[in-house]
Parts: sequence; C-alpha cells; structure tokens
Amino acid sequence: SSRSDAERVRAKEQSDGFSYLVGGGDLAWGTGDAGFEVATDDPYVLQCMGGGRRHFFSNETYGDFILRFEFCLRQNGMGGVGLRVQDTGKPLEYYSMGMVQLIDDEGSCFYDTVNDSPKLKPYQYTGALYGFVPSLRDNSSVTDENGKRFARGGSYALQAGEWNSVEIRVVGKTVSVQLNGQWVLNADLSKFGAFECLADGMLHPGVINSNGRIAFMSASGGLQWRNIRIKVLGARVGDARVSGTHGRSDQDTVENLT
Repeated sequence: SSRSDAERVRAKEQSDGFSYLVGGGDLAWGTGDAGFEVATDDPYVLQCMGGGRRHFFSNETYGDFILRFEFCLRQNGMGGVGLRVQDTGKPLEYYSMGMVQLIDDEGSCFYDTVNDSPKLKPYQYTGALYGFVPSLRDNSSVTDENGKRFARGGSYALQAGEWNSVEIRVVGKTVSVQLNGQWVLNADLSKFGAFECLADGMLHPGVINSNGRIAFMSASGGLQWRNIRIKVLGARVGDARVSGTHGRSDQDTVENLT
C-alpha cells in the first residue's frame, strides 16, 4: 500500500541520518503564527490554510544541512522556506540567508497563459532565492513520469493541487535546490554582499548568515508541506557531497538565467 511504502521510505531516510520534524502530531519542534497546524488526516503534514502572511520557525538553529519536503499549493498560492533565519521579526526575503520561493508558477496572477508569458521576474518563481537568484526554467516536458502536468513557462513545478518534491542543500555559502528531481538552482552566495542592492533593487542583509532557524511561510493560505525532514551536515562532509554534483555551474544558474 502507499502508506506502507511511505513508511519504508521514512525508515530508510532515518537510517541515513534524516530527522522528521513533523510526524508526532504536534508542533513542539517550532513556534509561529496562529493558523499553522498538523493535518488531521496525516500527521506528517504541516499546513496553513488561512489567508494572510504567516510564519512558522524551527526551534533549532542550523548551519549546513539537507532539507527535504513535499509541498502543495492552491491556485495562485504563494509562500516560501527561509534559510538560516536569525531575526524572526523581519521579512524572510531579506533577512534570511535566502528564501526559497514556492508559488503557483502557472497561476493567473503570476503567468499569462493566453500569451504564454511570465508576469513575474525570473527570481520570483518556484525554486528561486526570492529577489536575487532565479531558478532554472527550461523544462520542455508537459507531464512528469506519473502523468502529472507541469506548470507552463518551462517550470519544473507541477500545477496547483499537486504534490511537488523539494530538496534544499545549504553548505557554507552554497545553496542548491532540487525540484521534482531536477536541480534548478546552485548558487554561490559569497558573491553577494549584505550592503549592496541585489537584482530586485533591495538590500538582503541576511545573505551572510552562517546559521539560523528554518522558516515556513504562507502568504496566501492553502499551503501544505509534507514529510519535512532534515539532515545536519558537518562542513567537510557537506562540501564533499555538494561539490560537482549538479551539472551546472554557479555561472550558469546565477548569471545566465537573469
């Protein structure tokens, strides 16, 4: 059954050093705004169904890590995951090391399906570090291996209502994002300064953060995260795991996609 398959996957990942943050039926591992809850029908789902901008922060702080999860958005849904958050009272987009954008890439608010053209900047779509590093958008496939439809515009995100898989690796100054099996971002953040305006014309002082909490943000409601698990990395192990694994250089992902 699908449940037993999921249990086998969880057991394998736990043996590989991953810890599941959601799974005990409560939110004792973090703190945040009202509206975040564990789904009643699945103890491994964190959700925020109400509208408005809301945040949930891990209690623990992390330096280098691998974070894996699935997410599901409603139509025109939007949110993100903040990395190395040190000031929980300020916008994740600017005061975390970077916020990985999660958005309905084909939503009518964000994409013109009639003219097949984006309404947003490249650094505002799923998998991007919001405001300054765009994600890869060159997908020529219409559906994934399970027949689920990808969003238009070359996105590697599936259409609203489908579950997407994500892996985020944070090692030193490098952030890498895998979306539905495709590495869509591999960024060396050492080239960005805390006191310079980046691509969106804004300061991102958190870009230099060496550690911090992980934040889950919903800006629209109707956002769910499933099977959130994390593996803490030592610097040496992390560098070895990330170096040269993604087939794209920082030059490709940071500069050529802008």
